[in-house]
Amino acid sequence: MKPDLKGLASREAGDVGEVLDESRTISARARDPHFQEVIEKIRLGLSVRGACGLSRFARSKLYRWMDDDELIKELVEEAIDEGFGNIEAK
Repeated sequence: MKPDLKGLASREAGDVGEVLDESRTISARARDPHFQEVIEKIRLGLSVRGACGLSRFARSKLYRWMDDDELIKELVEEAIDEGFGNIEAK
């Protein structure tokens, strides 16, 4: 499978680690364990505010990172979409 399609498949499956490992241009921000924890909590259906609070990750930092890094923004937006889907499925 082509690398870009493999990354897409990993994102669709919700495997952040796989997406991060596949890309060669990933910033250190996307590998931050607190950031990854925020993403996982958002995927479970928590709000950005709730996920940041539980992960001890400042919301202002998250939004700043989203403004600065397109990959971070994409990961957060995908997690939010998945979180809404999880809430609706319950």
